[in-house]
Amino acid sequence: MLGRNCRFLQGPDTDPAHVQAIRDALAARRDLAIDIVNYRRDGTPFLNELFISPILDAEGRVLYHFGSQVDVTGYRQTMSRLAKNERRQRAVFDSAVEFAIVVTDCDGLVTDWNAGAERVFGWTAEEMRGQPADRFFTPEDRAAGRIETEMRRAREEGRASDERWHLRKDGSRFWASGEMMPLFDKVGKHFGFTKIARDRTAEHEAGRALRESEARLSESEDHFRHTVELNPQVPWTCDPAGNITSYSNRWLELTGQAPGEPDGTGWMKALHPDDVPRTVEVFSASLSSGDPVDVDYRINIAGSGEYRWMRARAQARRDAAGSIVRWYGVVEDIHDRRLVEEALRESENRYRTLFETIEVGFYILRLRFDADGRAVDYLIEEANPAFARQTGADLAGRWVSTFAPGLERHWFDSYGRVARTGEPARFENYASGFGRWFDVRAHRVGEPGDHRVAVFFNDITARRNAELLAETNERELRLIADALPVLIAFIDAGHVYRFANEAYRDWFFVPPDEVVGRDVRKLLGPAGYAARPVTRPGRISSTGPSGASPSCSSSTDRIGTGACASPRSATCPGAIPGARSTASMSSSRT
Repeated sequence: MLGRNCRFLQGPDTDPAHVQAIRDALAARRDLAIDIVNYRRDGTPFLNELFISPILDAEGRVLYHFGSQVDVTGYRQTMSRLAKNERRQRAVFDSAVEFAIVVTDCDGLVTDWNAGAERVFGWTAEEMRGQPADRFFTPEDRAAGRIETEMRRAREEGRASDERWHLRKDGSRFWASGEMMPLFDKVGKHFGFTKIARDRTAEHEAGRALRESEARLSESEDHFRHTVELNPQVPWTCDPAGNITSYSNRWLELTGQAPGEPDGTGWMKALHPDDVPRTVEVFSASLSSGDPVDVDYRINIAGSGEYRWMRARAQARRDAAGSIVRWYGVVEDIHDRRLVEEALRESENRYRTLFETIEVGFYILRLRFDADGRAVDYLIEEANPAFARQTGADLAGRWVSTFAPGLERHWFDSYGRVARTGEPARFENYASGFGRWFDVRAHRVGEPGDHRVAVFFNDITARRNAELLAETNERELRLIADALPVLIAFIDAGHVYRFANEAYRDWFFVPPDEVVGRDVRKLLGPAGYAARPVTRPGRISSTGPSGASPSCSSSTDRIGTGACASPRSATCPGAIPGARSTASMSSSRT
């Protein structure tokens, strides 16, 4: 190594601009810190964080240049993994457009607002950030302190579920089912809440509310802040006994110690008290064994009151007899790296907890296309525990063709369209391979070329079976009613025909489907309807065009269901003026 130009460490992949930057810094006699590709002796590349500083004499002449380098390949890879993990969580957060996800601070002020919240509530994220979350609560719920109650329950019980009316931006109301959960940082300190809500108005008004838990998503937050720009490398030396003999002035700048104060063991005064025992232990062991020093500790940054993590490493230089004559070391600032690694672990744990606890089935698939661009199979890359509960199968890591080779074509076409176009899809379909009906929401994640789709789904087999049974019963009831030789009709409280069997055609020469949905008053005509006498409260009669006496009436105080026993009478409440008969008929409840 000695006497050779360090250019031999660089290979064909090294950026020439970086090499030129080094030359320019040497010529200008200034410090340089740069990341550059280097190669080890065995030919493997690594990312070298290189620092070069000129050492000047009293007259400002360059005596020599001090250089140090650190392998930062792992650190840069960790940063890349964190960024990818953050993008994945944000993609899932933003793709859940069927769910309104609202994040607040401890006081209930909105700090984040996803695309689903914009769709459900109507306000944009810009309009809601910094606003109180009870803005979308009804006036009566705000007066009753509903949001304060929810936040208290979420803190005490871990979550607070609710189903109630909420407000949209335009002032309209909708019925929402939601859940609020507290958010805690890595040390367990409470810093806010997340509320997940879904528009359930249709189910609420129809009385068919389904038991479906909402996806519990949360977003990751930016935990990294660079407040001080410091060169991460501080060279130092010590004697065989471990007494510091030289150090860079940067140590003094970092710690605020006076010149000479770090000599011997004085440098330990700058360490965090909790880190001193461990540091002494590691140094003592290395001084005894001669093994390299490698220890992490925190130092107090001068003037800030802040502690930053440092990594101290040292190697012993030995004489011809093998005795240690001096230790050469460097102190590297690893504070940001420690925070990144810690945040990555926290982010991965948070994502995994969310992934495993939501009750909605969720999985990420990767599609396979044939030469014609048709989706022919998909691999289930990730699946939460609810996937197995919803489908009855554990398919994580498997191609769907290995489990359900006869799966319907529409599944591949639907997911393939989402992957190609990026347009979300919402549909209900039957999967023969699982023997179940599913309500599905699909969104593309990652880059278009990844062909990856995130899927939220619920098993709706029970609901679909109930709907099919209701349709069957309705058809059977229609067949029975049409087969009876008597007229059966239903007129609601608003005087509108809701049902009439085929006997209506025999009575009035009008197909029943032409009167269903029409107002009986319009069918009778203003004069005919006005001419009907009311014989007593709760009893309505009518006469035919010939003035015949009433013969069909309702025994209730409104027009309701009626069964007329004699065909073609012009005096039934359902009669159409001009029908050709005066036969009487009796009324009964049906």
